[in-house]
Amino acid sequence: NRGVAVQQSGVNGVVQALYIILGGKSAGSSIGVSVNKSNTIIQDNYFNNPYYGILCTNTSHVFSYNNDDTGVAPTYGIKCDNAGTVGKRGTQPAGVTSAETAVYGGVIR
Repeated sequence: NRGVAVQQSGVNGVVQALYIILGGKSAGSSIGVSVNKSNTIIQDNYFNNPYYGILCTNTSHVFSYNNDDTGVAPTYGIKCDNAGTVGKRGTQPAGVTSAETAVYGGVIR
């Protein structure tokens, strides 16, 4: 269950998710924004009850700007794995378990 999924937008492709309230039916299975093999700007969104607010995976590059949680915070605010990179500015979705988690070469800065 994903709110927005971005996949393989190309080397110079940029997709923006703007001004959306992204919610999940259950915190155990949903993702607010999932970015896979893409370059993406995620800006001015609210996340309500997903497992991951933002998931960056498989060499993706994400710029997260002024995102936040509303209602029930995500379990993890931002997860980055498999050589993905997330750059942040402004507010970010908090996480009940952890605000950020980076594994398998993922970087959050």
